[in-house]
Amino acid sequence: MTYSINGTLYENDINSAQNITILQTCEQHDILIPRFCYHEKLSIAGNCRMCLIEMEKSPKPIASCALPMANNLNLYTTTTAVKKAREGILEFLLLNHPLDCPICDWGGECDLQDQTQVFGGDFGRFYEEKRSVSDKNCGPLIKTSMNRCIQCTRCVRFYSEIAGLSTLGTTGRGSKMEISAYIEDILDSEISGNLIDLCPVGALTSKPSAFKGRAWEYDSFKSIDIFDALNSNIQIDLKGLNIIRIIPQINEFINEEWISDKVRFSFDAYNLQRIEKPLIRFEKKNNKLLPVSWTFAYSKLFEISTEFSKKNSIFGFFGPLCDLETLIGFKAFFNTFSSNKISYQNPFFSLPNADLRNSFFLTNSVLNLKKKCDYNVVVFISLDLRKESSVFNARLRQFILKNSKTLAFSIGPKVNYNFPVNYIGSDLNLVSKITESKHILNSYIMQSKKVLFLVGLSFFSSQNNLKIWERLLNYKAFLKKECDLVLDLFFVSPSSAISNAIELNMFGNFEFLKSFLQKSKDARLLYLLNVSKSSKLENLITAKDFLIYQGHHGNDLAIKASMVLPSPLFIEKTGHFINLQGFLQKASKILKPFGDSKREIDFFSEFGSLYKFSNLSKLNTLTNSNFSYILNFKNQFLYTIFELRSKAPQQIVKTYNIFSKNNNDSLFFNFYMTDPVTEVSMTMALLSKTYLTKQPLFKK
Repeated sequence: MTYSINGTLYENDINSAQNITILQTCEQHDILIPRFCYHEKLSIAGNCRMCLIEMEKSPKPIASCALPMANNLNLYTTTTAVKKAREGILEFLLLNHPLDCPICDWGGECDLQDQTQVFGGDFGRFYEEKRSVSDKNCGPLIKTSMNRCIQCTRCVRFYSEIAGLSTLGTTGRGSKMEISAYIEDILDSEISGNLIDLCPVGALTSKPSAFKGRAWEYDSFKSIDIFDALNSNIQIDLKGLNIIRIIPQINEFINEEWISDKVRFSFDAYNLQRIEKPLIRFEKKNNKLLPVSWTFAYSKLFEISTEFSKKNSIFGFFGPLCDLETLIGFKAFFNTFSSNKISYQNPFFSLPNADLRNSFFLTNSVLNLKKKCDYNVVVFISLDLRKESSVFNARLRQFILKNSKTLAFSIGPKVNYNFPVNYIGSDLNLVSKITESKHILNSYIMQSKKVLFLVGLSFFSSQNNLKIWERLLNYKAFLKKECDLVLDLFFVSPSSAISNAIELNMFGNFEFLKSFLQKSKDARLLYLLNVSKSSKLENLITAKDFLIYQGHHGNDLAIKASMVLPSPLFIEKTGHFINLQGFLQKASKILKPFGDSKREIDFFSEFGSLYKFSNLSKLNTLTNSNFSYILNFKNQFLYTIFELRSKAPQQIVKTYNIFSKNNNDSLFFNFYMTDPVTEVSMTMALLSKTYLTKQPLFKK
């Protein structure tokens, strides 16, 4: 392909099959073309007309965002006519735009400001009254100033195409045109906060961060979202030592440029109900929790652990936000006292043998949006993807809708998907029928070339379902061998800690549950590592138990504990996480630890050094060396010291019905409060009350 831009000739550097637009071509050659309505991840609207350029033999300027590139085009982006057109468009947009820049939260990073400065004229010719538009009530997250809206429709297209909801739209024509909801309602998508980033002017801004700072006052740091297992890339903006906002970082392989509302708005909880000092309950002092030194806490921990290890009654539970270093230290501590009784905070879920890593981490083909979906059938099993991984759900939605021939099916909880899904039923025994080729879904599978099964955590809540998982693996092998059909079978983890525990193969099993319940009448040492209130473990704790709670936020479990140990939040330490795709990512230290809190792996290392436990004291050498050693399971050092992979085969015992889940229920009833941080966030509590009860309490 040959074409010229501003007199410069370019040859054969664009594939005609790419269907690339003129605007994108100019960007590839570092030629700046202003725009408002165009966005790389949204459909083309072409309604702002800011990207007009001249094309040879064209009677008038063309919209470069909407016209595909073709051979032998002669394009001009800097002519007098183009400059005049841009000045006219900006003058037109500013006719009704208020002079809000001094009080607008978008001041300093506003596209309209920047483009007016570069491409606008030096005077205006409009002296009539400006148009007035009433503000819209979008909920407790998004603050609206609709007088500033330039009708670029980015918000409408995002909500329809990415979020998959039809709440927003345009009403009226000409000077009466407005962006609003067709039926007055709040924006209750799990990723609605991305509208703030998309708006090129200050029409949609963050309500929790309103009037707290300006863009040039912020210190920005890169990190990751640890509130779900996708680990979206984020940017944390600080003003002094206060977090003002959290926005997405672009990563095409993981989250593109979207993040969930949970990580974006829960930062108000980072300094709420924090555990500041080590606390121990003293019976002689009215049974109160009183602050102690770390030295005293170490001695008490050694005394209690030694006592209960003789009874083989030490049990550990870890919460949803634990990083790899924390889990390795936790495992090493339990190995020190000859115990392997560690489980996720809900012991009633048990994953099968995780040695087959390709069943527990997504391949890149699942999220490769540069090509069309090559799966003809997608099946969700016990999975509420909108709540368990909202950004992954948004990406998967685009992935499926790119191919109209792809059919999606759901077995398990009946949930509200934002794309067409055929609900088969809640009985998980239907999966067994599929593996035996006795279900109508098999006819669709056999006509396909590639099939995707996504399984949620709630599937692994009974012994029977573990057997069904084995049948699925056998069915996958059968289709590959006999039918030359690819069945991709993946477990979708709902939390970061589960993905990390899978990588270290330290997920609890039903044998753990049997031992835990059998000893419920006797005194036990229960070590809770950053466990959330939603785990409902408090219903299994007896008055005889000695409870240790280690974490960064206090909750009902910490109040009941006999020993409380403070640990830093993920922004107060350096930690590594394995995401859904098996990528190793780092959450860097941004702020110093709160109070006297101590990083968990440092805590276990100091404890080991103090009491001459070589396996614990050597944790320092691990953290100070290349972290890739953690993932090298063939390394004898890790085998002997940390025993990351259990050599004993898992034993399946009968299913216990305490807290057993109904298949009609999703794993998360409340998307916004699922971990120790979001459970104490006032913004998340407000969202929960607003969205779950549909009561607009934010008006108060």
